[in-house]
Amino acid sequence: MATPREQLQSMLDGIAQQVPHLLRETSDRDEFWTAFATLTDPPLAAAGPEDFDWVSARITEMLAACGVTPPEA
Repeated sequence: MATPREQLQSMLDGIAQQVPHLLRETSDRDEFWTAFATLTDPPLAAAGPEDFDWVSARITEMLAACGVTPPEA
């Protein structure tokens, strides 16, 4: 069963607070992306099909707010 959007938002809010710290504390971009993926996997997995794109967009927005561009897929 999909997680309610307000619960997903709460998860994303917690991640957004950690991104600046991750950027400061990781020694290189590979390390950052590994740590970031560990944080973002749970809300992406918890989102149902109707919320997956919404969660993905929020993740992209939190990165942009910190001046980070996701790597090309």
